[in-house]
Amino acid sequence: LEFRRVLFRSATKGFVNGVVKTKKITLASGLELESTLNHRYRVVTPSGGYDWKEAADLEAGDALAVKLGGYTNTNEPTLKLPEPRNCRSTSKQQRVSVPTEMSPEFAWFLGLYFADGSTHNRSIRIHYNNSIPEVGEVYTRLTSLFGPITYSDNGKCRSFSINSVYLVDFLKANSLVKPKAKDLNIPLLVRKSSVESLEAFIEGHY
Repeated sequence: LEFRRVLFRSATKGFVNGVVKTKKITLASGLELESTLNHRYRVVTPSGGYDWKEAADLEAGDALAVKLGGYTNTNEPTLKLPEPRNCRSTSKQQRVSVPTEMSPEFAWFLGLYFADGSTHNRSIRIHYNNSIPEVGEVYTRLTSLFGPITYSDNGKCRSFSINSVYLVDFLKANSLVKPKAKDLNIPLLVRKSSVESLEAFIEGHY
């Protein structure tokens, strides 16, 4: 696509036009917009140009033009993370601590997990290179989130193991299980959270 410089100006006044129907639009990024049916949005055309569409005419698949660097979810309410309703039980299950809401600390873990983690039937593993100095910090941050975790080193694969069916089911319940490599993206719950959580996910991924 061709990106062009766009000038932004502050709105100086508002108008009260009575009660009218509105349309709610949910973007793939997680952003939700709501406006009157005749409100116009700038969309990207198939040729890479720009056009205007009223909300009433917007369709699934339309690409809306957005301002880069304009992420503003800093004042959004913190997203709650429900516990799994039907958690599998096992005698070897470790009931780890799990967050009740999205936070920068948990988003950092998700970034690390999506980059270097793997999901197993009863555990989550974070793979690492033992020669890098950040390994100790990673262990400290993981234990502060989940409680005691174990090291695993079989000579070929070094990893932190979080042996907990409950954690696996918790991630599944919140659609936060790492997808296949070809489908990797920033999870919707992170994209809908604060800018601090979004930055923490990127830091953990890096």
